[in-house]
Amino acid sequence: MGLKYGLVLCAACAFIALLEPSLAVGGPVPSLEVISDGLQARAKILDSLYIKYRIRNEILGTPEDAKRYARVVAVGEEVKVYAFKGDKRYGAVFRSTDKYKDIAPSVRLSEDKKPQIAVPPKFADKAPEQALRRAPRTRGDILHVDKDYIGASDGEIIQKYFASENRMHLIDKEKMKSSGSDAGDFNPEYLWLVFHSLPDVFDPARTRAGHRLPDAFSVCRTRLRPDLENIGEAPCVVIELDNVAELKDAMLLLWCDPRLNYSVRRWEKRSSKTGQVLERYELGDFQEVAKSVWLPKSCVRDAWAPPEAPEQIRKSPLVRWKYTVLELHANDVQDDLFKVKIPPGTQVVDSTGKHAGLTYTMPADASHLDDVIQKAIVEEKGLSDAMTPSSSRQIFLTINILVLLALISIFVWRQLRKRRA
Repeated sequence: MGLKYGLVLCAACAFIALLEPSLAVGGPVPSLEVISDGLQARAKILDSLYIKYRIRNEILGTPEDAKRYARVVAVGEEVKVYAFKGDKRYGAVFRSTDKYKDIAPSVRLSEDKKPQIAVPPKFADKAPEQALRRAPRTRGDILHVDKDYIGASDGEIIQKYFASENRMHLIDKEKMKSSGSDAGDFNPEYLWLVFHSLPDVFDPARTRAGHRLPDAFSVCRTRLRPDLENIGEAPCVVIELDNVAELKDAMLLLWCDPRLNYSVRRWEKRSSKTGQVLERYELGDFQEVAKSVWLPKSCVRDAWAPPEAPEQIRKSPLVRWKYTVLELHANDVQDDLFKVKIPPGTQVVDSTGKHAGLTYTMPADASHLDDVIQKAIVEEKGLSDAMTPSSSRQIFLTINILVLLALISIFVWRQLRKRRA
């Protein structure tokens, strides 16, 4: 019986190998066109996504080197939530504390090297030091950050809720175009990890195409290696991306698994000049969230010192981040998620429509909200009127100024006449 079962299993494996000759090291590598078609089909299937995950970091080198070269100032943990649906966005960050101890107080970072905590430093179109929604404020050896934050957009209004301050900002989407990237408000970090970054909803001209497959093939210098390489036991195609607009003096190397519709299993950022590995991402525990759409539920990211660091420090990674997905599902995100319910007692700063920072407090009974807003408008108008001169006063001031100018003109004319006489 065992022999018969073994023969059947071997026959099945041989049949699969005949059907998929490319899925083994040494077999033919699919063309870039075939890979692009598969990725393009995947992108069209994914209409919406909800992802909740935890990030933890640990120091692998010395604290001083981790701070000096990787700009990591503290060890911590964060839980993040991200969701999208069309042009709607949702992002949240939850921390157990708003205070972190500096791992190396003796090392001072320059202004162009702002610190980070548990969050990896890069989004596709942002400088490394801008990954946090707001840079930590340092007081002595303690760094202060926003403990809990929620950002949401229903496609028209941006909501920013700062839970620790019990404050909500409401802003028109159009007003956000000149304020910078949407990455600071919605934390689209997970999509960046899996090379599915979406265009900036504030300004679609920021396409982030260099970090989205297959669009990166069109905007980057792309090379497909001639052989498959194993990541674990998974044969992968290897793609080199150079001349990435968002990167300086660096290239990307991607290992994509054909059996997962070319999802990225590993990717590295390397120095264009030396070939040194600067960052490595290992993605695993893949889940099929929609037909032919496989996304990872775990990721380990290691960061090395840059090429200008001493050779001894560059030999091994300085910091490690571990991502663990807590919840992941696709194409079922409800519209209600993108409208944050404002808790009673919250101070609301409303900059929508013609308002420019109208402030009011959210009532316990939501049915009274319109009355509260109208009262705030009246109070704002009253304050504005008090600071603006009345029309009669303006006329009086204008007449006095004209009379003064006339007297000065007469005086000057008489002085000139006397001199001529």
